[in-house]
Amino acid sequence: MFALFVLFATALPGVGSVGYGLLLTAGALGHILGSPLSPSVSRRLGAGRTVLGSVFVLGFMYLGLSLFHAPLLLAALLVLDGLNLGLSGVVKVLTQRHLVPPEMRGAYRFVVSCAAPLGAFLGGVVGRALGLRETFAIAGGLGLLFAALFAGSVNNRAVVRAGQQTYAQPSES
Repeated sequence: MFALFVLFATALPGVGSVGYGLLLTAGALGHILGSPLSPSVSRRLGAGRTVLGSVFVLGFMYLGLSLFHAPLLLAALLVLDGLNLGLSGVVKVLTQRHLVPPEMRGAYRFVVSCAAPLGAFLGGVVGRALGLRETFAIAGGLGLLFAALFAGSVNNRAVVRAGQQTYAQPSES
């Protein structure tokens, strides 16, 4: 989606190369503000709620990108996106390390690494076919849909239970 954002932001009136750089800076500022807050937020909310909440925020951010055309509103959305990444990024990595057995981490990283370029390709295809705003709307809607579908199963208890099952030793008979 980042590649689509580049096309989207640079096509807006009044956003040239300097404006684009300022938009990226807004996202970085959010990340810088969110990262130090990550430990306290994850302690307060728990890993499951933090990860699920980040998907909801991402969905709303993409919907916002589809609706708002003003560079200042985009900057605010990018601060929110950076804040979201800063707050949840460390929790996501630590949760993954907690839930994926060591012998499966290479395969897990391979699948995750392949998903990103595939998603970028599909986003480009949809963006070319339907338009950038529509693509952001679809991405936001899908993010909110998946967050809502998994709201009952992605929670703090589920993360703890999955971690216990992942590292449970087979019983000796």
